[in-house]
Amino acid sequence: MKHSLFIPYVTAMVVCSICFGVVYITVQQNFRSNANDPQVQLATDIRNKLELEQSPGKWLPDSMDLAKSLAPFVTLYDKNGRPIQSTGLLEGKYPIIPRGVFEFVNQHGEERVSWQPRQDIRMAMIVMAVKSPIIGFVAVGRSLKEVELRESNLRNIVFLGWMFAAGIIALAALIKLKYH
Repeated sequence: MKHSLFIPYVTAMVVCSICFGVVYITVQQNFRSNANDPQVQLATDIRNKLELEQSPGKWLPDSMDLAKSLAPFVTLYDKNGRPIQSTGLLEGKYPIIPRGVFEFVNQHGEERVSWQPRQDIRMAMIVMAVKSPIIGFVAVGRSLKEVELRESNLRNIVFLGWMFAAGIIALAALIKLKYH
């Protein structure tokens, strides 16, 4: 009999867990998908300029250190995936992304990927194919540091909310047990 008293509380706990899980996943996915927005805009604009045969030297800014900067960067690759020009440098060199990314882009036109060239660096990247005589691909990326910080804060907030709700459900179950 006492076990059947706890069924509504266990059910409430399961529903509560599902709700908090859905909130976390929804907001986290929003954070992560929005991390690609500047790159999509830049890659599309640059691809369009390159396909009109405009020289990239006119509008690409100076290079920055990818380990230190949060700003978006652009790298142009030839048709074989070798870097030609970049606004971002990693250890003083143009960034080299995995060969499989270019193979996928050749088949599908573009790819959105998280790239981690080193343990302390993660980038949200978009790579697009370019129909140009010299340039085969444009890749635009930016650091995920700020997005990952937001995700960590979100995880903590959701966990604390879940703990608070679980505590209320547990307290209600104990009160019911005591006075039943």
